[in-house]
Amino acid sequence: GQDVAQLREMMRDLQELPGYHPAHDQVIAIAVRPLIEQIFRWQQRLEQARDTTLQLELGSEHVDWFPARLRHILDNLVSNALKYRDPAKKEPWVRVRLQVLPDGYEFAVSDNGIGLSLREKNEFFGLLYRAAPARAAGLGLGLAVVKLLVEQSGGVLTAESERGQGCTVLAVLPRYEVDDFLT
Repeated sequence: GQDVAQLREMMRDLQELPGYHPAHDQVIAIAVRPLIEQIFRWQQRLEQARDTTLQLELGSEHVDWFPARLRHILDNLVSNALKYRDPAKKEPWVRVRLQVLPDGYEFAVSDNGIGLSLREKNEFFGLLYRAAPARAAGLGLGLAVVKLLVEQSGGVLTAESERGQGCTVLAVLPRYEVDDFLT
């Protein structure tokens, strides 16, 4: 029963949302809620974080942006939030907040996880850095790639964290008009 439901949910998430093809690097209207929910469910399964809840605070249901880039950015930020959750906390959560700015979008991905020390914060976006021990670390390219994607798009990526208090990663993305990309 439950295994079948989980398999059905996984198969549904494997189906790409309409308009989200990695080869499309043009600005389109993106429905953010289903995208974030799908990313969260997928990463929740990968990180075996069934007890972690998703909180959404969306100032808009849509953004006009690059779908493949946005998916990659959110996928990595949600993955990190789940990966560094605090096993000692009874109710782990990941919050994704979207605020529409006059000239862009501000995505904040927060968690109540283990957080970062001052040294870790300083190295947070280093190319080969991971907060996990070396044997569990892997290459740690995710956040560096996200930072590069955000900056190449004209945006800014920052992080705020305290050891034991979780982390908030803020991606401020410039707004592009869909009409600018339609010829």
